[in-house]
Formats: sequence, C-alpha cells, structure tokens
Amino acid sequence: KNNKKTLENRERGRWKGKTDWYMYGYPKNLTKFDQSKLLVQILANRSTFSIDRDNNYYFVGGGNAGAYGISLPKNSEISLEFLCAILNSSLTHWLVKKRSSPFQHGFCSFAKRFIEDLPVVSSKSNQTLIKKIEKKVRNLSKTITEDSDAEIDSMISKIYGLSENE
Repeated sequence: KNNKKTLENRERGRWKGKTDWYMYGYPKNLTKFDQSKLLVQILANRSTFSIDRDNNYYFVGGGNAGAYGISLPKNSEISLEFLCAILNSSLTHWLVKKRSSPFQHGFCSFAKRFIEDLPVVSSKSNQTLIKKIEKKVRNLSKTITEDSDAEIDSMISKIYGLSENE
C-alpha cells in the first residue's frame, strides 16, 4: 500500500482507480519467459550459464546488472545443453574476458554484445561428441564436480580443434 500512489501514477496515471494497479504494465513480454531458456548472470568472474527447463524464472536486466535469458528457435540445430556447455567453457570465458571491459576482482560482462557473435560449432562430424556433452550437462544437475567441468572443457576443445594446452 505504501507504493500504491506511485504505481497508480505510472504511464501518466493509466493505473489510477484500477484494481490491478500493482501489475506489470506489459504482460505480453511475460510470454517470452514461459519457455526453456539459458539464464545468464551478466556481471560474473566466470561463466555461469544455467538451464531453466521448467520455465520457472523471470528476471530483469540491463547494462551490466541483473540477468537475462537466451532462448533458441524451435527448429534450432543445437540444444540448450550443448549451448550451455559451450558458453560455460573456459574457451568462452577467455573470449569474453578479451572482449568485455574489465571489472574488479576478475569480473567481466556477459552482456549480449559480448557473447552474441561467439562462434558456436555444430556439425554432423561432431555429433557423437555433442551427444556426450549434452548427456554430461543433463547429468550435472545431479552432481557437479571440477572433473566434470574439465571433461566438458576437453570435449569442447576437441570440437573447436584446439589442443589441451590452447
């Protein structure tokens, strides 16, 4: 009730006298959240992408604050699991650190402008490895270890034709 007057006065008083004065003003945008997506923490000291398979999370973001989501088209050739693995890889973290403005304590920005044109390799010749990565990511929700991160990193490096030392 403390905020009722402020919320009613939004958009030149559009909400005055309405019973739903507290609601989000543009519900059409909420439908974009009701789908499987990757969740992205914008400002982080490492890649922290995660999958929202159950459409549970809604968020706000902007600039270098908050979070945002990445959804794939229905006819996408890649899965959320594979994209999540690529975006959480040490390779992607290295690329983003090179592109992003540096912040204190090793933090960098995973804002759209720093990740939207990252190369995502998916080809028929890599399908066996991609399936292994997808399975590993699906199983991570049960147990996350440094070994599993290293194993996924190694598989991602192979897909990109990199050696263990690169």
